[in-house]
Amino acid sequence: MDDSILFRAESELAITEARKQKVERTKLFGSPIQLGGKAIDVVVEGNAIWIVENTHIAKKIDLESGKILQIYRGHMAPVTLSSILSRGS
Repeated sequence: MDDSILFRAESELAITEARKQKVERTKLFGSPIQLGGKAIDVVVEGNAIWIVENTHIAKKIDLESGKILQIYRGHMAPVTLSSILSRGS
């Protein structure tokens, strides 16, 4: 957001600055998974995680490597729920 264009409350500017400082302090912690949108639902299955996003996409990501194992596209609206059906016993 370009801060020079819009009028913003002092409290909003303070929150924005606090967020920037937090990002700087925590940037070396862990290995975050980068998403194209906002995660709406998350399901952990073994060593993988299923993430459904507001970008009409569902992804299966390996937790060790961070690599995308599967992508499901084509939803006409944001994916809102994830349910995993295991083909076990």
